Amino acid sequence: TLTRNEMVFARCHAAGKDFGEFRPASDGAPGEGMLKAKEILAGGKGSDPSFEPLLNLFTCLGVCHTVQVTHKDKDGNPSEPQYNGMSPDE
Repeated sequence: TLTRNEMVFARCHAAGKDFGEFRPASDGAPGEGMLKAKEILAGGKGSDPSFEPLLNLFTCLGVCHTVQVTHKDKDGNPSEPQYNGMSPDE
């Protein structure tokens, strides 16, 4: 039996902000989230408070394929968000 597993990037949250739908609309137009993210990333550093967290998220996603975000340091204390891959080699 042949199967087809298709993973589609549907939505993301970064810096406490929901960017919305990334999947294309039924007419093929880019999703709202895709347009927002592209606009922020194209604006460069300092253009939006979400720029750096969004860039970190997509960098990790591009390298690791899956991103886990934690907000605690090694001792369990609140800290800045840490972006990590699921396995130690990512």
